[in-house]
Amino acid sequence: MATAVPVRRPWYKLMAAVLALTFRAAPAGTLACIGVPVVAGASPGAAAYCVRLLIDDLTAGRHAHRGHAVLFVVLVVVLGSVALAAGYLASYLSGYVQQSVLCLAEDRLYRRVDAFSGLRHLENPRFHDTMRLAERAVETAPADFTVFLVNAVRQGSTAAVYIGLLAAIWPPMTGLLVLAAVPAFVAQLMATRQATVAEAQLVSCQRRRHYFRELAMDPCGAKEIRLFGLGALFHGRMMAALRQAIDIEDRQNRRATMRELFLTGLNVAVSLTGAVIVVLAAARGALTVGDVSLFLAAIASIQGVFAAVIPQFGRAYRGLRLFSSYLDVIEEQPDLAEGGAAVPALRQGVEIRDLWFRYDEGSPWVLRGVSFTIPAGHSVGLVGVNGAGKSTLVKLLLRMYDPDGGMISWDGRPLAEFDVALLRQQVRVTSQDFVAFDLTAAENIGLGDAGNREDGARIRAVAAMAQVDDTLMRLPAGYDTLLSRVHTDDLGRDGTTLSGGQWQKVAIARSLMRGEASILVLDEPSSGLDPEAEHEIHLTLAERAPGTKLLISHRLNAIRDADLIVVLDEGQIAEQGTHEELLRAGGRYARLFALQAAGYAESPKTAG
Repeated sequence: MATAVPVRRPWYKLMAAVLALTFRAAPAGTLACIGVPVVAGASPGAAAYCVRLLIDDLTAGRHAHRGHAVLFVVLVVVLGSVALAAGYLASYLSGYVQQSVLCLAEDRLYRRVDAFSGLRHLENPRFHDTMRLAERAVETAPADFTVFLVNAVRQGSTAAVYIGLLAAIWPPMTGLLVLAAVPAFVAQLMATRQATVAEAQLVSCQRRRHYFRELAMDPCGAKEIRLFGLGALFHGRMMAALRQAIDIEDRQNRRATMRELFLTGLNVAVSLTGAVIVVLAAARGALTVGDVSLFLAAIASIQGVFAAVIPQFGRAYRGLRLFSSYLDVIEEQPDLAEGGAAVPALRQGVEIRDLWFRYDEGSPWVLRGVSFTIPAGHSVGLVGVNGAGKSTLVKLLLRMYDPDGGMISWDGRPLAEFDVALLRQQVRVTSQDFVAFDLTAAENIGLGDAGNREDGARIRAVAAMAQVDDTLMRLPAGYDTLLSRVHTDDLGRDGTTLSGGQWQKVAIARSLMRGEASILVLDEPSSGLDPEAEHEIHLTLAERAPGTKLLISHRLNAIRDADLIVVLDEGQIAEQGTHEELLRAGGRYARLFALQAAGYAESPKTAG
């Protein structure tokens, strides 16, 4: 399982991975990013050399050659223009490559997330921290590396020219500059390692901060936040997470400032040493005025190169280390072993045999030795208090997880043998925690069968089965109405929303879009409906959606007609049988049914 701390990978492997991604995203642009900066970087040095020749020619007095002077001036202007134009082109190419890499990297990242067949990774907080780092790596690492690549080539070309000129004037100066540069690069490496550790520490508190920020703007939570006066509490927690993040970043910034001050002092000492020596040599007549001018320009330019490249090197190296989180996600092992067999229509039934499951090692068992059968063509009701394991069993049936022990079989074959996507196409599910998408009413239903999401006739047919067709037709734009309070549609029209019960009917219609499915699973699908609407929908489903059903409900009246009722208690089967058999047994089901029936009975004190 990927963690929030990136896997340690050698820097050269990370660089190779980023380069491979960059070349794949924009091969021609990447090559141009290497070639154009060479021209942009070499031109200033060549222009400086021409300035030196010009100065020496002009200071020659009566021996000056006017033609040479004019030529040197023209060369200086042309080379300056070339450097400027090449710089603009290099900036454009850098931006183009960055955007291309961002597009490819983000596409790969979320394709990988979508490829996880189950929920184990997505319900793990450590994986969410890793994903946050990976997202940041996608946004920053390729861009930082591309900027560094372009500028390193450009500034490297500039430095190479000036170093050659310095070597011709006073060779020891090149050694002094290298001596000053080595500590700077070492310091950047150390700082980057510290920054990467700090980045991992920041992830959790930043995720908490963003959660409370989004909660403050969430229309769904706004009512309860105001009802219970939670605004100040959540605001305080958001600010606490922000201050924690600021403290971590401030420590990093203080260290960086002290480091930069030390390196600046070192550079000043080196430059001053070289400048004094060259000026004294010129005073003795060993060097010309042009040599001094060129030397000072070269020192300033090389220090400018270091000032530009070293911080960019630090950002690029930090991006490389951060890119390890991206690779963690891309290289993450599948959460489910993928079977390849086609899934036939259910003929015999689904057998659940000695099923054991818990979400994490060390956590309590959610299911403990559960065994029962869902015969093909029959309905099975699943009953139990909250936390009994009912919804978890549905996740296992859909292979969102694999059991820790036992097996679920489809017509005698283990679910693990089948293609996961094909298996899920054989199951229609409506749950109480359905998603209300900020999409049109038609899309909210049609997504139940994405391949037929534009089949308007079919969408209306299943909406009618779910008793919601009339409601949707009365919306401002009918089925084309955007169901949202925070977005507008393509025509700029405000969206609208539905009541909880209406949304639940939309969710039921969505599940009914899969007309060829073998099993219908209703996991508390009518919790937001009034009793009359609940009764009508159950009758409709019984008549128009015949076949195998798994019905889960706290309202025992909704499942009393099931062919088999299974009562779960703390992850185990407490009893099973028909409604009449369980009532005669006088066990847990009978007590629950009596309690609910008593709630509907008229109290003698209020009768009449």
